[in-house]
Amino acid sequence: MIGVWPFVGRVDEMAEIRAAARDRVKGGLLIAGPAGVGKSRLLREACADWDVVSVQATRAGAGLPLGAFAPHLPPDPPVDTGPAGMVRWAAEALAGRVIAVDDAHLLDDASATLLLHLAAAGRAFLLLTVRSREPAPDAITALWKDDWVARLELGPFTVGDVRAALPEIPESAVRRLHRLTGGNALMLRELTLSGDDFDGSREKRNPRGSGAVRISPRLAELVHDRLAGLGADELAVLEYLSLGEPVGLATLTALTSAEACEAVEEAQLAAVVPDGRRTQIRLAHPIYGEVIRASCPVLRARRRQAELAAATEAYGHRRRDDVMRIAAWRLESGTATEPGPLLTAAALAYAVSDLSLALRLAEAAVAAGGGLDAALTLAEFRIWSAQPEEAAAALALADLTGSDELQRTRYAVNRAINLGWGLNRLDEALRVLDEEAARQPVPELAGVLVSLRAAQQMLGGQWRPAVAAAAGLLGGPALPSVAAAQAHGTLVHVRAVTGDVTGARTAAEAAMATVDEWASQAPFLQVGIDAMLTLAHLLAGELPAAERAAGEAYERLVTVGGWPWALGCLSMARGWAARYHGRVVEAVRWQRDAVANLDRSPWTPLSLGELAHAAALAGDADTAVSALRAAGEARTAAFELLNPLIDLAEAWVLAVTGRLREARAAALRTARRARSYGFTGFEAAALHDAMRLGAEPAVNRLTALSEMCEGPLTGVFARHARALAGGDVRGLLGAADGFEELGLTLHAADAVAQAARISPAAGDRARRLANRCDGAVTPAVRALSVPELTDREHQIAELAARGATSREIAAALVLSVRTVDNHLSRAYAKLGVTGRAELARLMRAGRTDVRHAQGP
Repeated sequence: MIGVWPFVGRVDEMAEIRAAARDRVKGGLLIAGPAGVGKSRLLREACADWDVVSVQATRAGAGLPLGAFAPHLPPDPPVDTGPAGMVRWAAEALAGRVIAVDDAHLLDDASATLLLHLAAAGRAFLLLTVRSREPAPDAITALWKDDWVARLELGPFTVGDVRAALPEIPESAVRRLHRLTGGNALMLRELTLSGDDFDGSREKRNPRGSGAVRISPRLAELVHDRLAGLGADELAVLEYLSLGEPVGLATLTALTSAEACEAVEEAQLAAVVPDGRRTQIRLAHPIYGEVIRASCPVLRARRRQAELAAATEAYGHRRRDDVMRIAAWRLESGTATEPGPLLTAAALAYAVSDLSLALRLAEAAVAAGGGLDAALTLAEFRIWSAQPEEAAAALALADLTGSDELQRTRYAVNRAINLGWGLNRLDEALRVLDEEAARQPVPELAGVLVSLRAAQQMLGGQWRPAVAAAAGLLGGPALPSVAAAQAHGTLVHVRAVTGDVTGARTAAEAAMATVDEWASQAPFLQVGIDAMLTLAHLLAGELPAAERAAGEAYERLVTVGGWPWALGCLSMARGWAARYHGRVVEAVRWQRDAVANLDRSPWTPLSLGELAHAAALAGDADTAVSALRAAGEARTAAFELLNPLIDLAEAWVLAVTGRLREARAAALRTARRARSYGFTGFEAAALHDAMRLGAEPAVNRLTALSEMCEGPLTGVFARHARALAGGDVRGLLGAADGFEELGLTLHAADAVAQAARISPAAGDRARRLANRCDGAVTPAVRALSVPELTDREHQIAELAARGATSREIAAALVLSVRTVDNHLSRAYAKLGVTGRAELARLMRAGRTDVRHAQGP
C-alpha cells in the first residue's frame, strides 16, 4: 500500500524540539513514549538538518561500557584511568556537540553517566528517546527528574495524522485504521503494509462490529511476542475479550478466574473500565483482538462465543445491547435456533445503525422460520444495504395470508421504497402507495403511506404537490411519529434547495424533537435530514453551521461503521462543505469515500457528480471526466430534486478540460433548469459559477435572488456581479472580502484574480488565496500572470516539493544550506506560498509552469 512511510504530523513536537535546540535553556530534551509511537522517527526527522552525534542504544551493547559511543570516540582510550577517567575522556571528545541517542533506556551505566555529566556541565546538547514505563539507568532518570533536560511525552497519532500519512484511502478507512491501531505509528505502518484495502467491504463481522482485517506476519509476531509466557487461563481471558469485548468482570471471572483477569490487567494487555453500575474489561489495544481472533481455531471460537452467551444470560441481560450481543454470539456459535430473539436483536442493531449485523441477524431469523415478520425485516434491511434485487427476493417470500394491517402497511412501504429508490421505478412505487392508502382502514397507517408518497414525489422533482401533501398531514389529525418526521423531512429537502434556510432548520428541529420515538424504525431518515440541513446552510453561505451538521452526524455513525450507505451520504455532505471552503483535495477524499460507500445506492450518481466537481477544481481532469461520465450513466429520475448537483459539476469538468465556452453554456443551462423548478439556491450557485467561468454577470437576476434567498451568500454573489460588470476593482476586492468572511476561499481567489486583470498588483493575493485551496485550478486563477523563478530557484523548489531537506539539497547541488534556504524564501514569496507543504501542493496540482529568468 505504501513504500517509504511518510513523516506526518508532530508539528507541535517538532517545534518544541527545535525551540529547545535553538534556545538551549536546558541541556537537552528527552522524548518519552510507548513502543511504536514514533519516537525514533521523530528524532531522525528533527536531526535531519543538523550535524549530530547519532547513537543507537541496544540491549546487546549494554554490557560494554561506553560501547554505544565507541564509533564517535578517539581510537586510543587512556590507560588505567578508571571509570571516572573514561567518562571525562569521552566528555572531552564530545564536548560542544549535539548528541542524539535513540532508546537511551538501554544504555550502559557509563554511557548514561557520560550524558548526565555533559548535560549538567552544559557542554553538549542532548536529544534522547526512552520507552515509557521501561527501566532505565539512574543517570538517564536523573536527567529529567533533576531537570537537566526537558521531557516531551509523545502521544499516539491523531485521526488527522493518519489521514495525512495515507491521503489516498477513504475517510472511513482512515477512522478504521486509527481505531484498530490506537494511533500507534508502528502498528499503523505494519497494518497498511499487510495489503488490506480497508474499504469496509468484507461482510464477515464479529459481535462487536469490526470487520476482519489482513494481519501481516510481522504485526502478528509483534503481538504474539507480547503474549509470550501467558498461561492457558490468561489466554482464555484474551480470547473471550477478542470475541466479545467489553465483557463484564463478573462474567469473565466466572468463565476463567479472578487471578487470570488480574494477570492480563497487570501485563497491560487489558483494561478495567467502569460502565455505570457495571465493571467491564476490554483489550488494551484493538489490534490485539484482530490478531488473537485470527489465530483462534474456529471450533474453539464458536465454543467461546456460546459460553459468553450462556454466561451473560445467566448473569442477567438488562441492557438493550445485551440482547443484541447474546444473539450475535448465538449466531456466530451456531446455537441460534429461535427467530424471536434474532428479530429483536436485529431491530436493536438497526436502531444503532449497525446495518451489517442487523442484516445477518435478519437472515438467520428467516432461516429459523421467522415467517412474514422476518421476511419483511430482511427486505427492509436489504433495501437500506443497497441490495434492491435481493430485497425484491425477500419480499417475494412474504406470505400475506392472514396478515394484519400493520404487516400489510410494512409490505407496501418496503415495496414502494425498493421500487422507487432501489430499482428506479418511481411511477410504479407511487401507484403501490396510492392503492394501499386507498384501501387502508386505519388512518394512522394511511398517514404513513401518504407521508412516504410525498417524500418520493418530492425527491422525484414534483416538490410543490409533495409540500402540500406533507403540510396537510402535519396540519391534520395526529400522525405516528415516524410519519410526521418524514413529512418534516420532505420540507427540509425542499426548503434547502429553494433558499429557505430558516424553514429547513425549523422543519429539521420539528422532526428531531421526537427522534427518540422514530429513530429505531427509520434511522435513514435522520441521515437524510442531516445531509439536507448541511446543504441548506451551504447554499445560504453559513459554512460553520454546515460543517457542524455534517460533522456531528458523521461522527455519530462512524464509530459503528456498519452502515456504508449512511456513511456515504454523510461523507458526501462533508465533501460539500470542504468544496465550499475551497479545500479541494479534502473534498476529493470525502467524495471518494462517498462513492465507495454508496455503491449501488440511489445516491451513487450524486456522489460521482460531487467527485467530478471536486476533482475538476483540484485540476485532476481524468478523474473529473470519468466520474462525471459515470454519474450521467447512473443518474435517475427518482432523485431529480438533487440532480442539479450533477449539473453544477458538468460546467467545471468542461472547464478543466479547456472547453470554456461549453462550460459557460452548461452553467447557464443549469441555472435555467433550476429556475424552472423553483430551486433558487441552485440557480444562484449556477449563475455565479457561469460568471466565474467568464460569462456576462447576471446582475439583475442575482440581485433578485439575493432578496429571495436567505443567508448572506447570494448577496455577495450579487455584489460580485455588479463589480465585475462595472470593472470595479475596489468592488471586486470587497466581494472577495465578503467571500473570505464566509469562508469561501476559492470564490474569493476568483474575485481577486478577476480584479488582477485590471490591476495586476492584486495577483499576489489571488495566488495566496488559491494556494490556501490546495493549489486549486480555476480559469480565473490560471489566467494570472505566472511569476518568474530563476533556474536555480525552480530547481531547488522542485527538490523541496519532493520532500528533500535543505541539507540534502545543499549536498546534491554543492551549495551551503543557507544559500538553499535563501533561494527557497525567494521562491515562496514569488509563488505566494508560506512553506514546503503549500509548495508541494502547488507542484502536485500541476501549477509548475513558472517562467525561468536567466541567472544562476
